[in-house]
Amino acid sequence: MTKHYEQRKEANKRYLEKQDELKIRIPKGRKSAVEAHAKSKGESVNSLVNTLLREDMGLSEQEWKAREKEG
Repeated sequence: MTKHYEQRKEANKRYLEKQDELKIRIPKGRKSAVEAHAKSKGESVNSLVNTLLREDMGLSEQEWKAREKEG
């Protein structure tokens, strides 16, 4: 493995440590429509879902990205 590969792998690991993962389920046959909708807005599905949730929760981008305090 190259040095660049190992550096990228470590950077990805650090990035993922700062993220939570959430899996959603949608009705069978809707996936391509959801992907097309996100693409039409110039976003990935992940980005679109994040935007919709953030706006629905009434949070600014800064508040959305801030780590929620535990407890």
